[in-house]
Amino acid sequence: MATKYWDRVGRVGRGRDFRGSKGRAELRRLAEAALQLKPGDRVLDIGCGSGPDLEMLRDAVGGEGFVLAIDASEVMVKHAKARVDAAGWDNVEVRHADATTLTVEGFDAALSIFTVSATPDVRATLVYARAALRPGGRLYVMDLRLADSTPLNRVFRLAYRVFARWTGVDVLETARFVFDTVEVPDRLPSWPPVVAFTAIR
Repeated sequence: MATKYWDRVGRVGRGRDFRGSKGRAELRRLAEAALQLKPGDRVLDIGCGSGPDLEMLRDAVGGEGFVLAIDASEVMVKHAKARVDAAGWDNVEVRHADATTLTVEGFDAALSIFTVSATPDVRATLVYARAALRPGGRLYVMDLRLADSTPLNRVFRLAYRVFARWTGVDVLETARFVFDTVEVPDRLPSWPPVVAFTAIR
C-alpha cells in the first residue's frame, strides 16, 4: 500500500526534481557546507527521488568513497538507477527502501531534502537516520516546517495533508529530541515554511 502511494507521488512531476530551477544550486551549496564531506567518506541520501543530488555527493566523496541512495518509490528508484548507470558511478548504490525502517550503519553523513516530514513516522525516520551515522556523523535536513498558524502555513498544512499525508509532526523539534546536537542556521535564503538544520550524532 505504502509503495503504491509513493509510486503515485513519484509519477507527478518526477518527484523531487521540482528543485530543478535556480534553487538547486543554493540547496547544494548549503548541503555541501553542512555535510563537510571528504574524499573516502560514506554518505547516505534519504529520499533520493530521481537522484538530483547524487552527482554532488559522489563528487564530494570521490571514487574512493561510497554513496547509498534510498527512496520509498520504485518509480524514483528506477530513475535514480538510470542516472547512476548513465554516469558510470560504480560506488553509488540506489535501493528501494523505507526510511522509517532503515537498517544501515557506519555512514559519515546523510542528506534528506524535503523527505522526513512526508514520511508516516517522522521520529522513526530520524531515529534510523541517527543509527545509520557513526559517532560525530552529520545529517543535513531541509524540509517543510509548518509549526505556526499563519494564514500561509494553514494553506500549506491543508495541501500537505492531502498530497503527502503529512502527520503534523514538527521535524525540527523531533530532531532536537533524537539527536545530541542540532544546528540551525541564522537565516535561510528561502520562504518561511522551510527549515534547514544539521543534526550531529
